[in-house]
Amino acid sequence: MKRAFLILIVIYSLPLIAALPPLAQSLREIKALSQDPELYSLLGSAEIIENIAKTPTGYLITGRFKQVVATIVHRHLTKKPIGPISFEFTYEVVS
Repeated sequence: MKRAFLILIVIYSLPLIAALPPLAQSLREIKALSQDPELYSLLGSAEIIENIAKTPTGYLITGRFKQVVATIVHRHLTKKPIGPISFEFTYEVVS
């Protein structure tokens, strides 16, 4: 009886174990941005990042002299992702 109850609890709690909460996912994305060599080469070593703002499609990175749009491309997104969502960025220099 205890085993059946435990199995039911596990089965019904599986839908609750899904993607990371929005804050945790966005922190992973910002950390990935800050460590991406492609963004570093686009901005240049003399640039200072003044702001990183969330946009509907990714992030807007604002420096003293340049702005870069980082678009998030989600990889292997399923209906019910488990754990962190894998992603990559595409970049476009705006100014």
